Amino acid sequence: MIVGVRRGLHKVSIGVSWDLAPSTAQLDLDIAAFVLPAGGIVDSDHDFVFFNNLSACGGAIKLNVDSAVFHGWKEEMTVDTAALPDRIERVVIAICSYGGEALFRDFPAGRVELWDSDAGQLARYDLAAGFPEDSAMVYADLRRDGDRWILVARGERFDDLASIARSMGVKV
Repeated sequence: MIVGVRRGLHKVSIGVSWDLAPSTAQLDLDIAAFVLPAGGIVDSDHDFVFFNNLSACGGAIKLNVDSAVFHGWKEEMTVDTAALPDRIERVVIAICSYGGEALFRDFPAGRVELWDSDAGQLARYDLAAGFPEDSAMVYADLRRDGDRWILVARGERFDDLASIARSMGVKV
């Protein structure tokens, strides 16, 4: 799926939410982003946004962890495409269970959503239905397309966040 609103994407919000039974209340889903120039590999580990590095590109990408901020999400990441440096070609969005401790099927009503400030909802995906036996995936790319940004869905399986990070050039 490629979504490229006529004028492109501007301020994109990525959110994850889920329900848990009290006995599994410690389980957690995380959002991560990898900021990639034309070569497809991060310039530095600072271009990896996750729970231990909450922003990149001077705040153009921000992660709000464990805070229900929009639509009942438990985590939200925002990407201000206009504030991204010209050298950036892609922002890769990943979803994973914290520490790979659980499979997506363990998160009832687990979903990921993408919204744009101008275009509204871009995508919504049920993690347990689509990837029940997985605990990490590259969900989508925000890609520069000339002078605009578009969304490209991926749904690529990985073992855990560390394996995704290594594939993007992060020193893990």
